[in-house]
Amino acid sequence: VDSRLAEDICYCLDGLLDQQASTLPPEVFQPVVKVLLDSSETAGEERARVAILRSLAELMARACDECRPCMEPALLRLRLRVEGELAQGRAPSGPALDCMRALIHRLGAGIAGQADGLLRLLVSAAERSNGPSGTGGSEEALRAVGTLAAALGARFEAGFLLLWPALSAALASADEPETCLAGVAALRDVVAALGALLGEHALPILEALSSLLQRSEEQLHHCIRAPAVMCLGEVARAMGSATPGLEVILSLLEREATAAAAAPSTEGAPQKAPAAGARRSTRRRTCPSVPTSAAQEVRNDVLDAVLGAYEAVVSGCLRSENLPPALRLALPAMLHFACRHVASQGASTAVKRVAVKLVGALAAHLPADLAAFASKDQETKACITMLTLFGSACPSAAVRQFASALTRLELFRAEAVHF
Repeated sequence: VDSRLAEDICYCLDGLLDQQASTLPPEVFQPVVKVLLDSSETAGEERARVAILRSLAELMARACDECRPCMEPALLRLRLRVEGELAQGRAPSGPALDCMRALIHRLGAGIAGQADGLLRLLVSAAERSNGPSGTGGSEEALRAVGTLAAALGARFEAGFLLLWPALSAALASADEPETCLAGVAALRDVVAALGALLGEHALPILEALSSLLQRSEEQLHHCIRAPAVMCLGEVARAMGSATPGLEVILSLLEREATAAAAAPSTEGAPQKAPAAGARRSTRRRTCPSVPTSAAQEVRNDVLDAVLGAYEAVVSGCLRSENLPPALRLALPAMLHFACRHVASQGASTAVKRVAVKLVGALAAHLPADLAAFASKDQETKACITMLTLFGSACPSAAVRQFASALTRLELFRAEAVHF
C-alpha cells in the first residue's frame, strides 16, 4: 500500500465516519474492520500503517452499540499482533495500542474475561523501551491500562501490584514528559476505579506524586504539574480521612498555589498535551514550548488543578464524621485561595462550579466556622455571595444543592469561632 494513497483514503474514511459511523450497521462495520486490519498488516511503510490504524481506532470509537459483538474479534487480533511484536523483541506499535484502548473502552465491563491477559500484555508493552521515532508504545500502553482499570472498576484491584512497577517508573521519568504524563493519566484512572480499595497502596502512590511535584520548574515540565496535582487530590478523595500524610498533601497544594500565582510570564511555557482522539504526527510526541501569551494559561491550569484538588480532599474527608485536624488547620488558606482564584479575571464557569462545591460542602458541614470566617474577611464574604448567586442559577442540580447550603449561612449572626 502506497503510504500517500493510504493517508488520502484514510482521510476520506475519517470524513465519512464523522457523518456515518454511528449509523453504520454491523454487516458493513465488520468487513470494513477486516479490510483495515488486513491492510495495516500488509502495508509496506510505517506511515501507511499508522494512518490505517488511526482510522481503525476512530471507527471503533464512533461505531454504534450494535457493532460491539464485532469488536471482540478485532481486539483479539490486535492483541496477537502486539504479543508477536514483543516476542520478537520489538517495541509494539503505538497506534495498535491506541486501537486496543478504543476497543477496551467500547467493550467496557464485557472485557473482564480477557482482563488478566490484557493487563499482562499492556504492562509488558509499557516496560519495553521505546523504539525508533514513532514506533515506541510505552505511553499508549500506559493509557490503555488506565482505560482497562476504568472499565473494570473495583475488579482491577488484583492487578495493581502487577502494574505498579511500570507505573512508578513512568512517574519517575520526568525527563520523558509524555511518558510521565501518560503515567499520571493512567494512575488517575486506577485511583478512580479502586476508590477506598487503594488501601495500603495509597502511601507509595502519594510518595511518588509528592516526589514528582517537589521537582523544580526546570526539572518538571509544566504539562505534567497540573495533572499530577489533580491526581494527588483524587487519591485523597478516594481515601478520605484515612489518607496517609494528609498534612503533607495540603502543604504541597498550598505551595503549588503560591508558586503558580507568583510565577512570572516567561518564554518557553509548555503547550497543553493534545486532546484525546486528536490526530498526531508519527514522530515522538512531546510537550513543546509555546509563546509567552500562553504562559498565563499554563499557570491557570495549575491553579485550577489546586482548586479541584482541594475540593477532592474536602469531599473525601467529609465522608467521616470528624474532620482530620490537618484539614481544619488548612481551611483558612484553602478558603483564601479559592476566593482569590474564583474572583480572578477570566475564571471559567467550570472553575466556579468547583468552587461552589468546595465552599458549599464546608457550609453544609461547618456552617458556624465558615460564617465566622467570612464575617471577618470581606473578600471571603463577597466571594461567598457571588458563589451563592452563581450556584443558585446553575443548570446543574448538584451545584444548586451545594449553593443552597451557602444560602443558609448567617454571616452576621454567626458566633465567633476561631480556626
